[in-house]
Amino acid sequence: MGANYSKGYLSYLLALFFLINVSSYMDRMVLAVLVEPIRAEMGLSDSQIGLLTGFAFAAFYAIMGFPIARLADSGNRKRIITISIVFWSAMTALSGKATNFVHLFLARMGVGVGEAGCFPTCNALIAELYPPKNRALAMGVFMTGSTVGVILGFVVGGFLAEAYGWRNTFFIVAAPGVFLALLIIFTMKQPLKQAIEDNTPKTPYLTLIKLLLSNPVYRLMVIGASFGTFATYGVAQWAPAFFIRSHGMSLSEVGTLFGAAYGGGSAIGMVLGGWVADKMQNRDPSWITKVPAIAYFISLPLMLISFAVGNPTLAMSIIFIGAVFTGCVTGPTLAAIQHVIPSEGRATAAAILLFFTSMIGVGAAPFVVGLISDLLSNQFGEESLRYALMIGSVVILIASYCFFASAKYFKKTTQSVTE
Repeated sequence: MGANYSKGYLSYLLALFFLINVSSYMDRMVLAVLVEPIRAEMGLSDSQIGLLTGFAFAAFYAIMGFPIARLADSGNRKRIITISIVFWSAMTALSGKATNFVHLFLARMGVGVGEAGCFPTCNALIAELYPPKNRALAMGVFMTGSTVGVILGFVVGGFLAEAYGWRNTFFIVAAPGVFLALLIIFTMKQPLKQAIEDNTPKTPYLTLIKLLLSNPVYRLMVIGASFGTFATYGVAQWAPAFFIRSHGMSLSEVGTLFGAAYGGGSAIGMVLGGWVADKMQNRDPSWITKVPAIAYFISLPLMLISFAVGNPTLAMSIIFIGAVFTGCVTGPTLAAIQHVIPSEGRATAAAILLFFTSMIGVGAAPFVVGLISDLLSNQFGEESLRYALMIGSVVILIASYCFFASAKYFKKTTQSVTE
């Protein structure tokens, strides 16, 4: 499909998807750096905070991914992306008007509904625009936007919260979405391949889902990505609160340092992982699943050490290195999935991945870590979060195993799929 467009337009489109992902993750992650002032004002427990940063967003983000993905596989993708951006931006702004736990919970649900239209739709478009040999790098560039969004959510959120309060912070970070929606409306063309295929017969939806889940590579990678997200998202959502409680950092300090360490490391890893996977799969196609497996395995001791050490500078440095490795997973994972599924199921495959990573990783992780912290608080006090984060990190071994296991099926599966 990419041959139908100029290289300049393809680069512009990838850059636009990158910015959309930046806005999505900034609006999603800014809550993490605002946890302490919100907790203090509303008198919330760690378990309630875990629900706000987890299930409030993840449940509807995951569930709405299915109908939106079906529309993305057969409907107007340009319109879907535009409406999604406007909706999640509006819900982010409404988060700043919340007066209690229920109001904030509902607003975060709305953010999840809106953002559910971003990942499956952009993922399917990139898979069609880029051939398999360049797909892992393109996916890595797109997903690097998530780490930039994390950085901006932490850094900008920390400074804005100290200067203007947590409510105004939500209003300000919601604004860029309006500009991006206008860019989509006035500069994005309707994809040519989709325009041709819109009137062709489609596989029944349940049949398509069963077909995707029967694929051993896809099934193992979904499980692996879900538990990998559990470990990494649990860290991302709770680490700022941990550094404030255990290391005495301010909002701006933790926003800047953790944002740079975690976000910067992840950004490097996403591009590096995509590049390495593209190179290694020329020798053996299964390396596109082995790269994430090795990266996850190496990251575990780094995560554990970062929470165990007493020096915050050393801890941040180790988090940076660990984030490089966990970041290496994203591009190869998304590219590998697109290699082994039929083209008409690309957005749906992304939605299934979105559902499980959201429910297990984005939804469960913050709540489980918060619950463990509450349970350990009588014994460890404010240090309970340190041990909760270490316990939650161990599940990344399940992710590593699943990616290693998928490698033996990969070559056979790719040969049965028509690109």
